[in-house]
Amino acid sequence: MNAIALQPAAVRGAATREALLDAAEALIADLGFRAPSHRMIAAHARAQTALVNYHFGTKEMLFEAAIERRAARLCSAWAAQLAAIESDPRRGTEGVLRAWWRPFDELSREELPWRNYLCVIARLVSDADSGGWYQRHFGHVERRFRNALVQTLPDCDPDIVEAGLRYARCLFAEALLHRCGKSASMSKTDDGLVERSGEKVALLTPVRAVDAQADDRVHSIGPNGQGAAGRPCNTGVPNGYRESDSTRLIDFIANGIRGMARTTLAAAD
Repeated sequence: MNAIALQPAAVRGAATREALLDAAEALIADLGFRAPSHRMIAAHARAQTALVNYHFGTKEMLFEAAIERRAARLCSAWAAQLAAIESDPRRGTEGVLRAWWRPFDELSREELPWRNYLCVIARLVSDADSGGWYQRHFGHVERRFRNALVQTLPDCDPDIVEAGLRYARCLFAEALLHRCGKSASMSKTDDGLVERSGEKVALLTPVRAVDAQADDRVHSIGPNGQGAAGRPCNTGVPNGYRESDSTRLIDFIANGIRGMARTTLAAAD
C-alpha cells in the first residue's frame, strides 16, 4: 500500500500535495510545461488523477504553485548577489550578468529537487504560455538587474539593455538545461506520445523521459526522481560541457549588449 495512504487524513492531504508539487517539478524539468498531463503528474506522485484538481484547482494552478514554492529562496539568492555588486563601481556588465547566473550555478549543486526546480525556471524563461508567472514571482528582482545593467551602460538606451537582459536570460536558460542534460526539445503529440526532435517516444507508467546521457535510451522516472535502475534521471553533465563555458557565455552576452549599444548610438549619429 502507498505509504501516504497510511497517514492521518490531515497529514495525508499535505503529503499528497507535496508529492504532486514534486511530480510537477520533475516532469516540467524533463518535458517542459506542455507535455505533462493530469494522468502523468498523478502517476508520478502515486496519487489519484482527480487529486490534481482537488488540491490545486487546475493543472496550471499546480504549475504556478510549483514555481512559487521555492521562489523566495531563489529571489533571496539573487538579492544577495545584487547587494554584493551594487556597491562595487568596477562591477561592469559582466559583473551584473555573473550575479544573475551565480545562484543557478550554486543551487544546481544541491539535491535533486533544487536541480529540477532550476530547470523549471529555465524552461519558464522561454515559455510563451506561462501566463506571466515569471514576472509575477521574479519581476521585482528582474527590474533590479535591469537597473544595475543600465548603470554599467549609461549611454545605452534602456530599451536596448532590457532586450539584452531578455536575450541573456534565454541563453542562460539553455546553458542550464544543457548542463543538466535536459536541453532536448520535447512536446506531447495527439497520440499521447512525447516527441523529441522529430522522434516519437512512447510513455511508460508512471512516465518516460529521455536520458541525454544514455544514448537517447528511455527509462521510467520514479517518485523520488530515480530512474529504472535506481539512478537519478538526467542529472549528469553532458559530454562537451565545461565549467568555463558559463564564464565564456557571460563574456559573449556582455559584449553583445555593448555591441547593440554601439550600433544604436552610431545609427543615432
